Amino acid sequence: NPVSTKTQVRFPPMALLTSIAAVVLSTPPEQAGKMLEVLEPKLAAQIILRMDKTKAGAILGYLNPQIARKITEEMTKLR
Repeated sequence: NPVSTKTQVRFPPMALLTSIAAVVLSTPPEQAGKMLEVLEPKLAAQIILRMDKTKAGAILGYLNPQIARKITEEMTKLR
């Protein structure tokens, strides 16, 4: 078996992701956007998918467009 040089990112359990989503939702959208921008796109996507769609959309509106694109690409892979 070849050894991968990539670091595999481990994600929190679903219950923890849901709790993180609740925390992100409780912050103003502009601040929540900044919180999500620093996460791995796949992790941010998993968190956003656990949010109310209207509120998640408001948060995505505050993201850097390139980061938002990466996150939404991950969201489509996870659905």
